[in-house]
This record gives sequence, structure tokens and C-alpha cells, in this order.
Amino acid sequence: MKLSKEDQLIRASEADRLLNNSLFSDAVLAVRASLYNTIEHSSWRHRGMREDAYRQLKSLNSVLKVLEREVQTGKLAQKQLNVENKT
Repeated sequence: MKLSKEDQLIRASEADRLLNNSLFSDAVLAVRASLYNTIEHSSWRHRGMREDAYRQLKSLNSVLKVLEREVQTGKLAQKQLNVENKT
């Protein structure tokens, strides 16, 4: 899906606002800590639980990367708009 530069800026702003929201950041930290705790303190018999926690951790990181990519895309769109406006 190709977005206009203006739409990219809106999405970047929303992603940045979310990434810098203290409630969201606290939630991410709490989930991450819980998952690491599960991985670290599970019994050797609970391999499936560790693997589930690992997959969830990877998913959480994927979501954060998508949001960070949106912010970077918005920064690039802003630069491109600035260049277009100068001409």
C-alpha cells in the first residue's frame, strides 16, 4: 500500500507518540520482563513454555520495529517534502 507523504507523516507522528507514551513503554517493559522471567526461571521440563515466551518476545520486538520503521519513514517523507517545497 503506497501512502502519500502526508499520510506517512501522520502515521509517523502516531507511531512516535505511541513509542514515547509512558503507559505503553511501561507495558512493553512489564511484558518483556515477564517473558524473560519465564524463560529464565522455568523448569527444564517446561520447554514448551520457554519456547512460547521466546516467540512472544520476538513478536513484541517485531511490533516495536514496525513502529520504529514508521517513524523513520515519516522522517524521510518530511525530508522529501522539504526538498519538494524548496523547488
